[in-house]
Amino acid sequence: MDLGLYARVMWRFKFLVGAGLVLAIGLAFLSYVNVSTSGTVRYREAQKWVSYARLAVSEPGFPEGALSTRNVKADTSRLAGLAIYYANYADSDPVVALMRRSGPIKGAIQVAPVEATPGSTSDALPLISIAAIAKSPKIAEDLAKRQALALRDYVVQEQDRNRIDVNNRVILKLVKTPAKATIFQARSTTLPIVVFLTVLMAAMALSFVLENLRPRIREETPQSRSDSALARDVA
Repeated sequence: MDLGLYARVMWRFKFLVGAGLVLAIGLAFLSYVNVSTSGTVRYREAQKWVSYARLAVSEPGFPEGALSTRNVKADTSRLAGLAIYYANYADSDPVVALMRRSGPIKGAIQVAPVEATPGSTSDALPLISIAAIAKSPKIAEDLAKRQALALRDYVVQEQDRNRIDVNNRVILKLVKTPAKATIFQARSTTLPIVVFLTVLMAAMALSFVLENLRPRIREETPQSRSDSALARDVA
């Protein structure tokens, strides 16, 4: 690879390469943002934000604070099993209907039991984790709160409908209010980079095509140098 030769070809067609560079920057920019006719600039792809909330599956009182289990109606394994059960109810039609009462659902929600050992549902804790993903921090935080309240209200409604005694009810406690949303997925820069490199490489390739059609730059080989010296000696 003769970098010197490449550099001379690029310099000979510097205006073409420069125009290609400007075009590459412009197209890469337009692939990343959208410019309206009024001059407003907006990103083509929105960032995704996530907010987390947590529910505890418990019983009346605070059994987690007692050393003795004499007054505890349900053991931890029973409550952990209910956490798995309730987590699967999060996207059920009744719970979604409760959420829609307070507005549209603009985002994705992931609900799962909290595991003592990551990846092992057999070691689940009596806790339910809620992750709400949306295109803005406020929407993500609002979704997490609405999901937690809707799941809790659904359980209470079913308990009331089935006349379960108050002292014998499972309680969903909001032990972690929706946290301040953080970035879940940043805007991708892959497309602008690909566009920039493709256009720039196309301009450079066109420079070499034109050089082959109208050759001016040639690498001086040892044979050509000796031929030149012989011509001078003969002269």
